[in-house]
Amino acid sequence: MNYSKINCPIIIEKFPFHNQYQNELLDLMSDEPLSRLINEKDLISLTDWDFHNKGTTKYSKYFLHLARNTINQMILSIHKPSLFEPMKIDNVWCQRYQKNDTHSWHNHGVAVMSFVYYLELPTGTPGTELMDPITKEIHQPPVEEGDILMFPGFLFHRSPENQSSEMKSVIAFNSSYG
Repeated sequence: MNYSKINCPIIIEKFPFHNQYQNELLDLMSDEPLSRLINEKDLISLTDWDFHNKGTTKYSKYFLHLARNTINQMILSIHKPSLFEPMKIDNVWCQRYQKNDTHSWHNHGVAVMSFVYYLELPTGTPGTELMDPITKEIHQPPVEEGDILMFPGFLFHRSPENQSSEMKSVIAFNSSYG
């Protein structure tokens, strides 16, 4: 089988209002009903993934309002709006990782682009790892607290085990056409 090498857009952008609104977003997140996700591969202390909120929670509405320009700039950096219909945010969820928590390899299926906003990423807590679909090499983009990471939804990715006693908190979301 022959493969043609292509570049894959992986973009990291600073959320300009992170320092100003981090605590408020964390407070809004703590007001939501969050559950624990435990299965044979995953351990996530707090998440609302199961609730399929589609961006209707207070924290997600507030974050999307604050981050709209940044998200649009990120999408427009790889997207030619005249060629395709506009992209929209499909769903939004949060995940909070305590010591020993992990999220195994997965992808986001039909999502065109996936995003992770690092609301809390203390030193020693791991960022997202991405797997090259051809070489199977693992890449860890150099993200910091306050960054938004954007990557194609088909890429397998994971949150490695948090070996720190510090909490890692993210807001994740997908975009697609239509």
